[in-house]
Amino acid sequence: MRNVVDASELARQLDEPDFDIFEFEAALANFVNKYTSKSIGPLLTVFRDDFEFDEALCSILHAIESFDTAVYCREIVQGLKDLENSSNRWLTIIIQRILNSEKDYISFRNLALSSDDPETKKVLATVVMELREVSSSRNWKRLSEDFDLGID
Repeated sequence: MRNVVDASELARQLDEPDFDIFEFEAALANFVNKYTSKSIGPLLTVFRDDFEFDEALCSILHAIESFDTAVYCREIVQGLKDLENSSNRWLTIIIQRILNSEKDYISFRNLALSSDDPETKKVLATVVMELREVSSSRNWKRLSEDFDLGID
C-alpha cells in the first residue's frame, strides 16, 4: 500500500496504465485516516469526468460521505466552484445524493444559503438545469425554490 501524502498522488494513480482499484482504495483509506475531515476538500479535486472507472470515484464519494453530515456538506459548499470546473458530472451526482437525504439536504441548504460566495447560486443553477435534464425525480425543484433560482 502506498503512503499517499496528498490528493494529487491519488489523482495520479487514476492515470496509471496498470490502475488497480484495490491499491487505490487502500491508498484512499490511508489518506482519509491520516487527514480525517481535512481530506474532503482535496478529495473533491480528484473527481473528473474523463476517468473510465466510476468505481474509484464512487469510493472517493463514499469516503467523503462517511464524515459527519455538517462537515462534508460544508466542504461541498466551499468546493462547489472548483468541483464544477473539474467535474460537472460528479458535482451533479453529489448534489443529487444530497437531495435524496433529508438530513444532508437541510445541512447543505443552510450552509449554502449562508455562503458569502456569489458563485454558489450560479453553480447551483447550473446543477439544477442538469438535474432537470437527467433526473427522473423532481427533487431538483426543491433546490430551485429554496435558492430562488426561478427554474421550473
